[in-house]
Amino acid sequence: MSRRQASTFSRNNQRGHQKPGDPRVQAIRMCGNDWRRALLLLRESRQPDIKEFNATIDACARARKPSEAIGLLDDLPNLGLKPNHATFNGIMKAYANTGGWKSTLRVLDRMVEEGVMPNEFNMNTAISACGKARQWKMALELFNSMEGRGV
Repeated sequence: MSRRQASTFSRNNQRGHQKPGDPRVQAIRMCGNDWRRALLLLRESRQPDIKEFNATIDACARARKPSEAIGLLDDLPNLGLKPNHATFNGIMKAYANTGGWKSTLRVLDRMVEEGVMPNEFNMNTAISACGKARQWKMALELFNSMEGRGV
């Protein structure tokens, strides 16, 4: 998104022409897979919140840039922010989009280590990553583990 588009977006949002929500998050989401632009908007924020990080992680996922996504996760503690389900799901998608099913599963494990219990969306992303990589046995194991995980 160009600066002109961002400015127009901001004016329209102030006039009520956009869906309600944080205009910075909306601007980051409008970047689509332009992860560099999304990262620039995130870095320009004085006090970014988790929603801004999640939107930027999603841009990294769409652009198939998992190392950038995981780097954003690593930045969160320095800012006093805690990752949530959407944070981890975005990172898992970034790995899944590049065929990194093992890395997707490592992120699933990291979720639990950080006290975020996977939900159905997280499990679906992990199962999908395994399915895309033709890791049917692992996909089935994950599916069968959902009830034990409370999902």
